[in-house]
Amino acid sequence: MKLAFYIGFNENCKSAIDFYKQVFNVEENILWLHDESNTVDESKWGKVFHAELVFEGKYDIYMSDQFQEIDKSGYNFTIMYNNGKDASEKFDLLSKNGEIINPMKKMDYGPTIGKVRDQFGVSWYIVISDKI
Repeated sequence: MKLAFYIGFNENCKSAIDFYKQVFNVEENILWLHDESNTVDESKWGKVFHAELVFEGKYDIYMSDQFQEIDKSGYNFTIMYNNGKDASEKFDLLSKNGEIINPMKKMDYGPTIGKVRDQFGVSWYIVISDKI
């Protein structure tokens, strides 16, 4: 079995791809663009029809331009790190031009957790835990 998550963007998917590649140092597995072979709507040409980013060779995020405003408030990504340096670096990069929802904080029950909404409206929980 393979599990992937699909995110739609409002005509800024290429920018999001570049941003996530930089933040997470991930591989772009597939990038298919709209062109005359798959749409007659010339305004869509050059926009992302389908893209896949691969995280550590085993987790995929699928992405595309949806040509409408996308409500991303109903989902969050959670990324766990076993050290504070990596977690803080990702938190800082994701919050650039975005919004810190909850700063990194040590929880009474163990891990350190912070939440950020990036510049594309995607929310991320960044967790530092020794249980990974």
